[in-house]
Amino acid sequence: MFIFKTIVIGIPVSVAGISACWAIKKYMECKTAECSIEGEEEQSSEGNKESEPNPTVVEIEKNEDHSYIRKEEPEEKKCWKNLGPVCKSAASICKSVKSFLKTAASCSTVNVSKCDVGKVKLETNPFRHRINLSIYDKMKMCISSIVLLPLRVIGVATCLVTSYSIASIGLLGTTEEELKSKPMQGWRRTLRAIVSKIMVGLFYCSGFRVRVKGRQAMAREAPILVLAPHSSVYDSLVVFFLGSPSIVAKEEVKKLPFFGKLVNFTQPIYVDREDPNSRLKTIQEMVRRATSEDSWQQTLIFPEGTCSNGKSLITFKPGAFYPGVAVQPVCIRYPNRLDTPTWTWDGPEAWKTVLYTMTQFVTYAEIEFLPPYVPSDEEKREPKIFASNVRSEMAKCLEVPIVDYSFEDCQLMMKATKLELPSESGLIGVANLRSKYGFDRKDLEADLDSFAKIANKKDGVIRLQDLASYLKIHGNNPCLMQIFRAYDQDYKGFITFKEFVVGKRSASLLCHQRTKCESCLSASGEWKEMLCTFTDKNIAGLSA
Repeated sequence: MFIFKTIVIGIPVSVAGISACWAIKKYMECKTAECSIEGEEEQSSEGNKESEPNPTVVEIEKNEDHSYIRKEEPEEKKCWKNLGPVCKSAASICKSVKSFLKTAASCSTVNVSKCDVGKVKLETNPFRHRINLSIYDKMKMCISSIVLLPLRVIGVATCLVTSYSIASIGLLGTTEEELKSKPMQGWRRTLRAIVSKIMVGLFYCSGFRVRVKGRQAMAREAPILVLAPHSSVYDSLVVFFLGSPSIVAKEEVKKLPFFGKLVNFTQPIYVDREDPNSRLKTIQEMVRRATSEDSWQQTLIFPEGTCSNGKSLITFKPGAFYPGVAVQPVCIRYPNRLDTPTWTWDGPEAWKTVLYTMTQFVTYAEIEFLPPYVPSDEEKREPKIFASNVRSEMAKCLEVPIVDYSFEDCQLMMKATKLELPSESGLIGVANLRSKYGFDRKDLEADLDSFAKIANKKDGVIRLQDLASYLKIHGNNPCLMQIFRAYDQDYKGFITFKEFVVGKRSASLLCHQRTKCESCLSASGEWKEMLCTFTDKNIAGLSA
C-alpha cells in the first residue's frame, strides 16, 4: 500500500516539478530577450541622449568613451541569483499540487456534486454508495470466482442448511404468541447457542475475519444493544456473534427463505414500518422485555432504521430509548480497501455486494463495544434527547459526522428518482421538518409532485426562469421576483425542495390568518398559498 501511494503521488508531483522547471526556464529566456529588445528600442528612440541606468537593476561599468555596457556576472553568481525564484516557484507548484491532491481525495469519498464547480451543491447523500473496481480488482475477482468462490459457496450452504435444520427443530411445538410472551428455556436455548456458533462459521467461510474491541455487557447491565451504522446485509454477523439476542426487524424478514426461520429463532420483535400502531406495539414490547423479571436475552436494535453508506450516522429512531434503561452502544466497521459489504438503496444491488465480498481474499469486520450508557432523568423523560446523545457518542467513536436524515428521506429519494429528479432532491431532513410543521409523508409526496412540475430535471432546483415559465409570466415581473426571493432566502438564485416545503408551509400558515383574496383563488394551482403572503396590490401587479 505504501509503494502504491508513493507511485500515485510521486509521479504527478515529479511531472509537475519537471514541467514547472521547464516553464520557468522558458519564461526566464523570454524575459531576457524581451529586456534586450526594450533596451534597443529605447536607445533608438532617444538618439544620442545618455541616461545613467539604475544601478540597482543591472550592474554596469563605464567605458572610456563615456558609454555604458553591462558588466557580466560570473556564471556561478548568476546561477545562485536565479535559484531563488526557481525555488519559490517550485514551492508554489508543490503547494498547488498538494492542494489538488487533497481536493481530489475528498472528491473521491464524498458526493460528486459537492466538488463540481459552477453547479448546484446538493446535500451529501448518506444513501449512495459506489464501488470503484480497478483492473487488478477485476482480475482478482475473476480468479477468485473460479478457485475460491465454489469452495466458499459449499461452506456457506452447509452452514446455512445445518443452522436452518437445528432452528426448525428448536421451533417445533411453539407458536408465535409463545415466542412473544416468554423467553426460551432449557434445550431450546442450547440449540439457539449452537445455531449462533454455526452461523458465525458461515461468515468465516465467506471470508470474514472479526476483530473485537471492548466487552459485551450482561443483560442486567444493559438490556438493550444499539448497533450502528447499519450499512450492510452482513450486519447480521453481529447478531450471531453476540449469541443471537432478540432483534427488532421489519415484518418482511420473516418471509425470507432460510434466514426468516433463523431470525424467528431469536424471538424477535417485528415492526411494520407502514403501520403507526405497529410502532407503538413494538415500543411497548421493548419496555416489557427490558423491565421484565424473566431471563430475556438482550434486545438488539438498529436505531437508524435503514441502511446508509456508513460515512455518517443518520437520525436515530427513539424506539430503543423509550424504556429509559441503560443501553450499550455497539459500533461496527468494515476497514477494507474496497468497501464491498456496504449496501444502500442507491448503489450496487444486494447480490452484487455478496458476490464482490465472497470473491475477496479476506474481509475484515470490526465490532467495538462502548461502555453502557445510563440515561439521566431528563433523557428518561425525553427519548429523543437520549437517542441524540447516544448517537453523538457513537459518532465520536466512529469519527464520522451526524446528519439529520431518516428512512423517510430515503423514500422521498426513491420518489424523486421516479419523477426524473436527482435522488438528492428528496434529502430534506423529514424528521426535523415533521416536528416543526406536523405533516406526514403523503403531504411531502404531494409537494414533491408539485415541485417536479417546475424544477429543472438536471439539478433538481427551481430558478426564476423555471417559475416564470410555469406560471406563464414574464421573468422581469417585480412581484414574481418578490415571490421567488421569499423562498430563496439565502439569495443562492435557486429554490431547493426543502425550501419549497418550508416556504409553502409558512405561506399556508399566513393564509389561514387572513382572508384569502380573489387573486389567490384564481391563481395557478399549488402556488395559491405563496401568492397569499403578499398584499393585494402586489398580487394585482403580478396578474397584470
